[in-house]
Amino acid sequence: MEYKFTIHIQSFFCFCIIFLSVCGAAAFCPIVIDPPAVVVKYGDPVSANCTVTRTTRGMGWEASVGSIDMKTDVQSLLWSVSSLTDWTAEPKCYANFQTEPKQCEKKLNVTLYKLPDSVSIRQGNKTQEWNQTELHCDVVNVAPARFLTLKWLKGETLVEETDFHDITEKDPRNITETLLITLSRSDDGVQYTCVSELRLGPGGPQPNPVMKSEPLSIIVLPCEFILFELTLHHVSIIIIIIIIIIIIIIIIIIIIIIVAAGIATIVLCRCCLLIGMCSVYIVLLFMSRWLINLNIKQYSCIITLEHLNTQINK
Repeated sequence: MEYKFTIHIQSFFCFCIIFLSVCGAAAFCPIVIDPPAVVVKYGDPVSANCTVTRTTRGMGWEASVGSIDMKTDVQSLLWSVSSLTDWTAEPKCYANFQTEPKQCEKKLNVTLYKLPDSVSIRQGNKTQEWNQTELHCDVVNVAPARFLTLKWLKGETLVEETDFHDITEKDPRNITETLLITLSRSDDGVQYTCVSELRLGPGGPQPNPVMKSEPLSIIVLPCEFILFELTLHHVSIIIIIIIIIIIIIIIIIIIIIIVAAGIATIVLCRCCLLIGMCSVYIVLLFMSRWLINLNIKQYSCIITLEHLNTQINK
């Protein structure tokens, strides 16, 4: 029994060795591409050499640009393009053999990149102390976006950086990234910069290609400046409120005189009371509108965009 068991085990191992050898031979493709991957700037030349380690019946390059029909009696073949501008280029070297594998192919990994046309930064409308405002970084026509990293600098200090690995498209894209900051008085005049960096790996240009925006000086309007500066519109509202208050006081004095003289009637008192209530309503209405125009809040100060433009023009 032990003898038979030993024979079965040996047979099993022999079968496994033969199976793996056959499968390995079938899976092996004797094509070598040098270099196996290229990183090319948009519009630059590119080339790669395909070599086979066995005698072939023929070999060629299949590509959307620079393709080469099958040639016989060759052991190597050069794929070359004088100016690569095709974002879908995926050249493949193929070869036919007399023995297994009868035919196989290998793909040249091509990374075509393009630096942005421009990188710019802009501030949102809110510029008041204690408020949150948005900084927008616009990167125009960059590719491939999955290799892009955006950095936010406050002065020379790195504030935040963002990657875009989830963008799979190879052609140029416009990218806009937003940074949310809370304004304080010390931020007034501080410069922010947006930096785009293409991290193309060891095969790409070193150091990594970088493009910076022009520095943006942050504008912060102090809270007390907004609260206590009164425009001509506000002054006119105050004058109207004062006049209405004077009228209310006069009406109250008249009512008191009439009641004291004993000549008041119920209708007259009701009329005077109605006039007084209307006057109070008008005063409250004007006061509420005035407060709304001032945009006073307990913990934040808001100024209209027109007023901001006036201050900037000054």
